[in-house]
Amino acid sequence: MTELALVILLQDVLIVMLVAHVCLVLRQPSQPIAKAPAVSWLPIVALIWGALWSYVPVMQNMRLSPPPLGQAAAILASVVVLCGFWLGPTVRTLHPDTDYRPLLGLAVWRLVFGMSILAVGVGGGLPSSFYWSVGLGDLAVGLFGAALILRTTGVSRRLFLIWNVVGMIDLIHVLVLGAITLIPFFAAKPDLPLTNLLPLTGVPLLLSLHFLGLRRA
Repeated sequence: MTELALVILLQDVLIVMLVAHVCLVLRQPSQPIAKAPAVSWLPIVALIWGALWSYVPVMQNMRLSPPPLGQAAAILASVVVLCGFWLGPTVRTLHPDTDYRPLLGLAVWRLVFGMSILAVGVGGGLPSSFYWSVGLGDLAVGLFGAALILRTTGVSRRLFLIWNVVGMIDLIHVLVLGAITLIPFFAAKPDLPLTNLLPLTGVPLLLSLHFLGLRRA
């Protein structure tokens, strides 16, 4: 297995850890977000959805279909379903003075994935027009969130709103840039391993959680 394939495999392991972290945040007894307990298992459904597109040969071969088909359609479907649940009646509307740090703590994953994307890009697995912009954007959003968590005065509603809006804009930028640059890149280099669970599970999940954050605030 090449070093690039190992880094991509590490990304998949990190996605599983992200899903576990999100499930723990959603199930915190001190801050029940979901009225229906099954909603807190939704990240696992997103993980299974991404795994099907990553490891089932028929679906894996469909990923390079040009937008809006293939991977683009799979990501869009995941975003729509996840946001539909977070914005729907099965999620509680909490008091605006509740602690924002559990959701804000997910900012650490933006730092992790930003560094991993830069590593994959430097290793030749992503085009430079994509990985520099996306990797540095993730690092910026992650550092912003980490700075808010470390504030001794707590996290204000206004700053939490700003962080969610900035993070949401960054991930939308990732989706648009990926649709433009990644398909021709991988089509020209069929021997490269495709990035697996990060675009199909990680991006939709993190993007939809910004919608949940906006609803909470």
